[in-house]
Amino acid sequence: MFLGIKRTLFRGKIAGIYYLRKRESKKHCFILCDPRSGSNLLLSYLNSNPNAYFGGEILCPTQAVSVRLRFISKKTVFRHMHHFVNHQDYPVSGAKIFFSHLESRGITLKELDQEFPEAKWLILYRGNILDQYLSMQLLLKTGCIIQFKNMKHEKPEPIQIETPIPKTRWRAHCEQIRNRYKDVLKIPGMRDKSLWVSYDELVNAPQTLFDEAIFPFLNLPRNLVQTDMVKQNIWKYPEIIANYNEVKDFIEQTDSTHSYERHPNEPKP
Repeated sequence: MFLGIKRTLFRGKIAGIYYLRKRESKKHCFILCDPRSGSNLLLSYLNSNPNAYFGGEILCPTQAVSVRLRFISKKTVFRHMHHFVNHQDYPVSGAKIFFSHLESRGITLKELDQEFPEAKWLILYRGNILDQYLSMQLLLKTGCIIQFKNMKHEKPEPIQIETPIPKTRWRAHCEQIRNRYKDVLKIPGMRDKSLWVSYDELVNAPQTLFDEAIFPFLNLPRNLVQTDMVKQNIWKYPEIIANYNEVKDFIEQTDSTHSYERHPNEPKP
């Protein structure tokens, strides 16, 4: 009930701002990704630039900045997105979108691109899908979404991986994630409108990534990127997986990775 009230108030606020200004920013940008791929860190760095504003999970039905999941048209969802990316007075404005949120609303990438034909896209991915999975399991275990510098960083209880490992199901999970990203490149012209960002590069060399790629891509002036966030899972597999010895061979022998260039080539028809 309270979430619904918060959503209604927020939608009314941003719609009022949108229609009073009667304009749309020429620089929209969306972050498209899967959960636990570093999106909160990317948002934090982007928002440290005085010329940019990026909001959170604009299509997540449990967030006050979103819209409900059921009994709502795509037209209404798109209208809400237009209102959201224009309610702040910044040269560059955007928000975060999970693939799963599009899927749950029946919105295709093609429809999204048609609705925002001038938008730019930051495609964020985590190269190691096992690390992404473990990060999600830690979230479910601890309830901690973000680790800040001033928070106590305690090692959580190790994760118990199901054995024997359902190999077919795991490979299908990896392929589903890879296919989500591959589908992005099936949209005509997406290569020129997107920049592909690796989680590892974002964590290990953020300033270089922004100076070389993100600032030029978004036409933003350079600044020193800053954040109060720190990496949440700093432990090695034997420390974080309770039955590591049982699953070690599978982990070492199975390819659970994917990677892309910053501007991947579009697949041939």
